[in-house]
Amino acid sequence: MRKKNRIRIANDLYTSPTYVDNCAKALLKIVEKDAKGIFHTIGSERMNRYDFTVKIGKVFGVDLSTVEPISLSELGRSAVRAKDTSLSTKFTEKKLGIHMLNISDGLNEMIKDKVGYNDFLKLGIKRWNKTK
Repeated sequence: MRKKNRIRIANDLYTSPTYVDNCAKALLKIVEKDAKGIFHTIGSERMNRYDFTVKIGKVFGVDLSTVEPISLSELGRSAVRAKDTSLSTKFTEKKLGIHMLNISDGLNEMIKDKVGYNDFLKLGIKRWNKTK
């Protein structure tokens, strides 16, 4: 039986996970409307990386037993990172008349999009193999 490696994920690093098709539709709206301003074409929900990993695992039926929450400082990265890069989508949604998806809706759309799902699995396998 293969030994499973720990996967350490920061639980104090916040982002706005984005379903790329939703982002692309927002960008098309900006062009169509010749809209002016600063548009945050990201997911509408803020979540830390660990909770996002767990949510992905549950949606796609991935074993989470090796996933471990840690703080960003415990990762030992040399680059300084902002702990919260989440953004508000209120202006974008109001100005463009669109809805930026939350995390659950984005993952559900990903499930419907077989190509995206397969790409996700391939990417996950590649990253997993690199960490061994």
